[in-house]
Amino acid sequence: KLLYYSGGAPYLNDSITNGTSRGIKEYERGMMAFDKDGRPLKMQWAPFRDDEETHYFLFDWGSADIMAGTTYEMDGGWSIDDDQTSRKAVESLAYVIYCFKQITFDDGTVWENPDYQNWLDTYRVYTGHKRPSARIK
Repeated sequence: KLLYYSGGAPYLNDSITNGTSRGIKEYERGMMAFDKDGRPLKMQWAPFRDDEETHYFLFDWGSADIMAGTTYEMDGGWSIDDDQTSRKAVESLAYVIYCFKQITFDDGTVWENPDYQNWLDTYRVYTGHKRPSARIK
């Protein structure tokens, strides 16, 4: 969900539910933001700024401790840069989709999502735009 820090800066607050029987120690996931009509939004995914607004962001969470069967509520969230492009995106933001690429469990095993590339190919924008909203409702 979209929230605002006390100073007015926007951020995305999310949670992760671990529906497995093992604890999660690390994960890598992709994220994309869309407006209500399913158009992708370009924004800076702060604090991991690469000086390029993008529709897609792959994040490697190097340390996590999400126990089996629990939900992790992020304290704070994904800050969104306060530049003109990102401000416009925030005003239009309707939803963000996530997909795990890889998960490392507390027993050391690593799960590679066999559907990740398909997810990326389906929703990532190269030219023009795709409208994923009908697929994810």
